[in-house]
Parts: sequence; structure tokens; C-alpha cells
Amino acid sequence: MISLISTFLRHYLFCFLGASFRYLFDFLKYKLTKKTPKPIFKSYRNYEESPDVEMIDAIIGFITLGILLMIIIPILRIHNI
Repeated sequence: MISLISTFLRHYLFCFLGASFRYLFDFLKYKLTKKTPKPIFKSYRNYEESPDVEMIDAIIGFITLGILLMIIIPILRIHNI
């Protein structure tokens, strides 16, 4: 039971991080060019319309979390936290 809950939470976390990263990228593109429509975060988490994006978000979230941890852990080791 715990394994099922942890898998669900990890998947949800990875999808949220991936959708946030995609939104941030599109928002920066909107701010720099003004040629694209303003992105709305709610549309990035709507997997019912585009279920294929859910797996891409999970992969992007996994990579993003890995990069963040690779940055944070050495900083914590340096400061002995």
C-alpha cells in the first residue's frame, strides 16, 4: 500500500515539475518575443485533452529534480548542514 502511494506521489510531483518547467519556458518565450499568446498554467496540467504530454512532463520533472538535487546537495555538504 505504501509503495502504491509513494509511486503516485512521485509521479504527481514529476508531472507537476515538468508542467511548471514547460510553463516557465513558454512564459519566458512570451515575455521575450510577444508573438505567442500568453500562457495559462491551468492548460499545461490538463492531461485529459492531451494525455501524451503527461509522460513527457514526468520525464522533464525527473530530469529537473535531478539537476536541482545535484546543485543543492554539494552546497549542503560544503556548509555541513
